[in-house]
Amino acid sequence: MTNRVRSKKFRQLGIRVLRFWKQILFCVALQSAILFLLLSAPFGLLETSTKNSDFEFASCLTTKGEFKVKLFPDLAPNGTAFFRQSIESGYWNQTIPFFRVNKHITQFGPTKRLPRNEDPFLMLRKGADRDVNPYGGVGNDPVSVDKRKAHPWPRGTIASIGGKHFVVVLKENKQMGTNRHDAALGVINEEDMARVFDKLYRYNDIINHPKGGPGVDQGKLMRDGMDYIRKEFPRTDLILGCSFA
Repeated sequence: MTNRVRSKKFRQLGIRVLRFWKQILFCVALQSAILFLLLSAPFGLLETSTKNSDFEFASCLTTKGEFKVKLFPDLAPNGTAFFRQSIESGYWNQTIPFFRVNKHITQFGPTKRLPRNEDPFLMLRKGADRDVNPYGGVGNDPVSVDKRKAHPWPRGTIASIGGKHFVVVLKENKQMGTNRHDAALGVINEEDMARVFDKLYRYNDIINHPKGGPGVDQGKLMRDGMDYIRKEFPRTDLILGCSFA
């Protein structure tokens, strides 16, 4: 065998060995990536949702201007479906008050109860089914509790609470978002938070230690609706309508 033939065979053998090791390294890298995703999934749902989800935007007009909500149906499928249903039914187009505004949240949602045969939004009165906290589920074990406590809702979060009302977080609170069924249905960007939500008129609220009398009574609101707001709290800001952007 000539040196030339021998050299050619060595080169071919070297190429085959190199290809073999490339395949091995690729498989190892792929397995490592899969393992990383499996281990980190419980802690990265919100970040993943903001980048890769099939989210859509909803837009709402208020007495302080317009804001947009980026929806996260993968984090809160029930809360998001309820919000979608409320928009599609035209519920927000009848003027809805921000009946609670304090340093941590603003709250809004269904107001006056009507007789069943007169209520065009009866389907919304039962509220949404509860979601599962994406950062620790509903478990009461120490690990699940710690995971939830590590992910309080940040400023700009919008979520369904109690199945019927919605809150927007104005200032992070270490408790909000850490309960077993807390799940954010969307987020509002900082520009809209500063332009709209930071400007909402604030009547007295127990969280703010009021000195000049009570704020909106939710029981009276459910009984008398906007007549009660217009009469006793005329400076309350309102949602004038919502649609899908």
